[in-house]
Amino acid sequence: MNINNDMNGFEFSENQKNLWNLKDSKEYYNQIKIEFKKPVTAENLLEVIENIITDNEILSYKTISKEGFKYPIQSDAVKGKTEWFEIEEDKNKEEIDLGKFASYDPAINNPIRFFLIKESTNVKFLYVRVYSLWSDSFSLILFSKLLFSSLNLNKHKDENSDIIEYSGFSSWQNELISEPEPEAVLFWKKYKFDLERKNIPFQNDAETVLFKPQRAEICKIERDDYSKITSFCNDAKISKEYFLLNQFLKYLFLFDETEVTIGYIPFQRKYKELSNTLGLVNTITPLIFEKSSHLEVAEVANYIQKQFDSVLDWTDFFTLDRENDSTGSYFKYQFEFIDLKEENEFDNSFLIHDVFLVQDKFDLKLSCIDYGTHLSIDLYYNEEVFAEAEQNILKIQIEKYFKNRSDNEIESFGISELEDSIIIHSNNTQHVFGAVDSILELFNDQVASFPDNTAILNENIKINYNDLNSKSDQFKNYLIEKFNISKGDAVCFIGNATEWYIISVLGILKSGAYYIPIDANYPINRINYILGESKCKVIVCDPDLAIDLSAVNGEIVTPSYDEILGYKDYKHEIKYDKTDIAYCIFTSGSTGKPKGCMISHCNLSNYIQWANKYYFEDTNFGNWALFTSISFDLSVTALFTALTRGRKLWISNFDKEITSLLKESLLNPEIDTLKITPAHISLLKDQDIKNSQIKRIICGGEKLFNYQIDILKGINEDVRIFNEYGPTEATVGCVAAEVFKDTKVVIGKPIANMQVYILDELLGICHIGQTGEIFLSGLSLSKGYLNNDSLTDEKFIVNPFNANEKIYRTGDIGYWLADGNIEYLERKDQQVKIRGYRIELGEIESEILQFSTDINQVVVDVKEKNQDKIIVAYLVSSSNIDKNKLRAFLNENLPYYMVPGFYVALENLPLTPNGKIDRKSLPNVGLEDVVKNQYVAANNEIQHKIVEIWQELLGIEPIGIRDNFFGLGGHSLIAVQIFNKIFKELGKSISLKLFFENPTIESLSLQLKEEHYVAIGAADVMESYPMSPPNVS
Repeated sequence: MNINNDMNGFEFSENQKNLWNLKDSKEYYNQIKIEFKKPVTAENLLEVIENIITDNEILSYKTISKEGFKYPIQSDAVKGKTEWFEIEEDKNKEEIDLGKFASYDPAINNPIRFFLIKESTNVKFLYVRVYSLWSDSFSLILFSKLLFSSLNLNKHKDENSDIIEYSGFSSWQNELISEPEPEAVLFWKKYKFDLERKNIPFQNDAETVLFKPQRAEICKIERDDYSKITSFCNDAKISKEYFLLNQFLKYLFLFDETEVTIGYIPFQRKYKELSNTLGLVNTITPLIFEKSSHLEVAEVANYIQKQFDSVLDWTDFFTLDRENDSTGSYFKYQFEFIDLKEENEFDNSFLIHDVFLVQDKFDLKLSCIDYGTHLSIDLYYNEEVFAEAEQNILKIQIEKYFKNRSDNEIESFGISELEDSIIIHSNNTQHVFGAVDSILELFNDQVASFPDNTAILNENIKINYNDLNSKSDQFKNYLIEKFNISKGDAVCFIGNATEWYIISVLGILKSGAYYIPIDANYPINRINYILGESKCKVIVCDPDLAIDLSAVNGEIVTPSYDEILGYKDYKHEIKYDKTDIAYCIFTSGSTGKPKGCMISHCNLSNYIQWANKYYFEDTNFGNWALFTSISFDLSVTALFTALTRGRKLWISNFDKEITSLLKESLLNPEIDTLKITPAHISLLKDQDIKNSQIKRIICGGEKLFNYQIDILKGINEDVRIFNEYGPTEATVGCVAAEVFKDTKVVIGKPIANMQVYILDELLGICHIGQTGEIFLSGLSLSKGYLNNDSLTDEKFIVNPFNANEKIYRTGDIGYWLADGNIEYLERKDQQVKIRGYRIELGEIESEILQFSTDINQVVVDVKEKNQDKIIVAYLVSSSNIDKNKLRAFLNENLPYYMVPGFYVALENLPLTPNGKIDRKSLPNVGLEDVVKNQYVAANNEIQHKIVEIWQELLGIEPIGIRDNFFGLGGHSLIAVQIFNKIFKELGKSISLKLFFENPTIESLSLQLKEEHYVAIGAADVMESYPMSPPNVS
């Protein structure tokens, strides 16, 4: 369409508009290298080229900006001088560096440039570069054909009368895009190609607008190998193009188990009427491929052809529409196949040596060119997406899918030497720490060196190392003399992390026994199960614990200072061994019952000595706050790194809710180090915390995200943040890394004397970037599970690479990065982590099935609601199940954090084609899936206000005053927000105990109206307020 007769200009085609929106035109060009086998003078060559340019208007186009138009127009009205550069040949390099000629302005420069290398007076090589705004790969080859024909005849053939000039094509394409057929619109709406998915995990996570394409030669398949592939494809009735595309797909599916979208770059013109048209005609088209294993060759050919056929009729109507897409979307993975057999057979006077093609933006592109005598496989990549280390991995990995491949069998490649060296280097963690038989030796060293240093403290107590040592000695003697505790016995402690817990732990270890920490908030049934399974000889209870433990099976001891003082003069010499158990923590079990994980002194001392060295190169740091549940091994780090370095351990007030404890810890001048979960960090998002002196924050327990790093940096820009990964079976943490803002969050590399294996389903070592299950070995690895040999044998297997040791099957999925770090993805099985707690979904399912024989099937899954993880129970039953009674039953048998918040009744569970439960197809939750009571409306001002707060934060309407907060899917993180709003709106703060005892609006409002409750008046408007909900650990 001629849009301005005065300027004789034409509108951009849709293809050109899309490319223009990417900016930086100089990066997008197509280039060919031609060798002349017969004498051609430079003067003769230039004359022929000038004639071709004259006959093809697009080769003289420039852009002209015009006010009122979003895009410039293209015009050949201003003729420019042909850009012709003579360069020197470097016989030591196969490629010529043309970087100094990169400057290009489409408003000034011609679309086409020429670089020649002369030998005497004749031209030996000619490089032809056409910028992609005016060219595609077909145009480049078409220009070469015109050049060859003209030189052979010593004049340019005048056969261009039937050429459709690019201006005509542009008008036609724009009309199709602006007025598409309804069927085409419907097709592309339904064709769900994915431009966002990054199949290759070690590419840069950040979305970059920069594009710096680079090319690497993967391999040149020639001579016998070329003949073999040619014969194989002929016999198998599969084109070379489909064969090579299939190899590329296999590589991409190494990293992705589902599907991949390929941007297919056509070479041939779709319509013969356009076979003489130069310009950006061919449109990159999306093709969706699903992963299919073990297809026969003919099936591969048919499958690929089917994908091409499915889009063929609608490609004319396809556009990325970058004009209306501010993200600048593009195909991250692209493929092209250029068939030059006929061109190189055209005349032995000319030979095409090299083709360089960049038509559009990509992350990775495979370019395959058949020169007739060999296949050239080139890999193009954006160096802004793949750093140098990743580039090397890419080249080596993809080479295996093409080098010397003459069949279509499913390859099983071992990892390359480069990949192997990266993994070996990361696992080279041998370090000799001071030889100790017990963690107590490290504590005793501090007692001897710093007897008067404060060991544990808070507002009410301060105990130095000497006194702590004396009290724990007395408690040791108390256990031995009064309860006959001996080496290897189990002693349980029920309570919180108070000073008595620390004294008890040290005393238990000094007696030669091991301790089992039990959270006092556990249901009595769970406590009794742990007591019975552990066969503990003594149950120690915190003297200040204000809960009823009358239903606990066993004798409970609540010692006092006065009582243990009487045992100060006893002398019991205990010989420790590093293989002795130090502690046993019970975690959620897939069989429906918790399992006890045994950690030895060797395991513990390796972890603690590593942590002391890794986190505290500055010996002045390392004063901790202890505020998490004792049943969560997060507390082990704070407890033992403090007491084995002569530092302070701040004992928190466990009557306060977690947000207050976090805020106090961050602002406490006595504390410089914290270990918290990512869920803890999320609680800090709306807290106004300034001037924190915390120097180190170690995150563990669940996956850490960038936004959580931002929260911590917002509190203190100078704080150093570490991400620590490790199951209880590997002693708290076994992989760690310091993490930073705006970078990929990794779990890091193995700690001292630990090794990581990432293995596939056949226990083969995974490639860099290939997802697999994480296996662990080394000095921090647990002995196994208490009184459960069968489960121990299942999880702790013989190392397939070293028969003399065991490796632990974590069930976690991750992959190696090119720098030797590891990125964690998700759980493989039904185990999840929510707000730091490790939960076996199978244990919840087992308990639900115990509730009623009418429940035929149950699946418990984790969904996301309001950017938070929630536990959902899906039930198939022969009768209606009373959700209130089911929830009450679960409350009696499971910790509160394991009780589902939502219950969904289904007629049948969705299944995959192979008959397995299809978790991805389980429905999301709705209002009908919460546990609600008969609706009773609010009847006073306080109730109305609380109803408004609950409805806003729970996202449920209506809420009655007799609905249970936890039955509505509420949990501790939401409770924190509720307390904040109640304080803001009503001027009343709520205690932990009060809320748990009054989880309905009716009962809570009565408590807030009690005469003894003193209202403090509505608060001034602030960003945050003091609060009091359940502990989050």
